[in-house]
Amino acid sequence: MAHNYANLSTGVSRLFGRQDAVSNFSELCRCKGQILIQNDVWIGHDVTVMPGVTIHNGAVVAANSHVVNDVPPYAIVGGNPARIIRYRFSEDIIEKLQTIQWWNWDDRKISENSAFFTDTNVERFCELFYEEGLKKKSHVPDIPLPQGELKYVFFGDFAEPFSLWQRIIKEFVHTFRTDQERMLIILVEEQFAAASPQILSLLATYIDKLIQMEKATCSVQTCLCPEEQERAVFRKADYWITNRTKKTILHSEYAYENGVKMISGVDCPVF
Repeated sequence: MAHNYANLSTGVSRLFGRQDAVSNFSELCRCKGQILIQNDVWIGHDVTVMPGVTIHNGAVVAANSHVVNDVPPYAIVGGNPARIIRYRFSEDIIEKLQTIQWWNWDDRKISENSAFFTDTNVERFCELFYEEGLKKKSHVPDIPLPQGELKYVFFGDFAEPFSLWQRIIKEFVHTFRTDQERMLIILVEEQFAAASPQILSLLATYIDKLIQMEKATCSVQTCLCPEEQERAVFRKADYWITNRTKKTILHSEYAYENGVKMISGVDCPVF
């Protein structure tokens, strides 16, 4: 549990004048609750990773390290706190591997090219697959998003056992209720909407009630999103709010490659 060391006291007590000080601790101090570990990451024995950290693709964390900051792609870090020792490959090779994204290949393609994964000739691998990765990256079909100054995107997790969508909308409207420049876009997977056609009307009703209750002037919009257009979303977003779905790591890659700021949807508070 986090404690605000900037206060006179680091604790909470009803004696400090607020009867709800303990029950509403999350309002008094920010608590981070999500760690993201991307692909092809090697973490040594007895490593501690602090909440809010992202360990990016290809990184190596030395044993007994204490990781307090994000670890860049293909960085080797160690120590307490963990610092960058060096990188596994050159900047050029890292950029190419980030573009190829072999970890997102299907099982068959990985098996067919299995010889590369135990070979130190990484340059040869990049020569063969870099252009293919570039083409895939540049040929993502565009998606029309609602127009707004500052766009926050959240992929609706309606079917998840511990969904966040209601909390995200509620906190956004409450936090930015008079800020007309901020827009929250709830992305609904096209396939899910086809299987659950009532979701859009239920979502619209929920949003309208919150907007009216808060007398808010900020904007909350919904948008259908086919799976093949998810990558394009991050080219137009300013902020991406995470959830707990299986696609979170993939989406974290898209956010990183487009410089989109990440907000953890499991933090208290979120905004």
